[in-house]
Amino acid sequence: MVVVSHLRAALSRIVRSPSRLPASPYAPPLVFPHRPLPSSAAAASSSDSFSMKDYLVSRCGLTQAQALKAAARLSHLRSRAKPEAVLTYLESTLGVPSADVRRVVVIDPSFLCSNVEQTLAPRVADLRDLGLSRDEIARVVLLAPNSFRSRFLRGNAEFWLA
Repeated sequence: MVVVSHLRAALSRIVRSPSRLPASPYAPPLVFPHRPLPSSAAAASSSDSFSMKDYLVSRCGLTQAQALKAAARLSHLRSRAKPEAVLTYLESTLGVPSADVRRVVVIDPSFLCSNVEQTLAPRVADLRDLGLSRDEIARVVLLAPNSFRSRFLRGNAEFWLA
């Protein structure tokens, strides 16, 4: 029920507001995030998280503290291919500026684990079919990155936009 109310609020802000983003740098999570790794597992994979941390600092512009926190959620990744594909998709297809990409990564580091062809592109197509513009879709990503990856996004969006 909470998920639906957060999605409703996010969609109503998008539909009613001009192209302005909310003042808060953090959007409420609309689905439960993955559990963080236990400290022993994070310590065991510290060599991988350091390279991911450096990548997040250099590519996404995160601070050292933000990158360290995000890298703990991404320690299972063995290459930069998937995060790079997601970042490229956000920037080139949706036109999300780098400052907003940084916000998405801080809010939901797991967003970088998304599969572009199987998850992100179909969600974008669904929202375009519902009449949302590229800028509005980019704002949905910024306001609710967790919900954007949900397979129920189209159904929930249809309900709240009707």
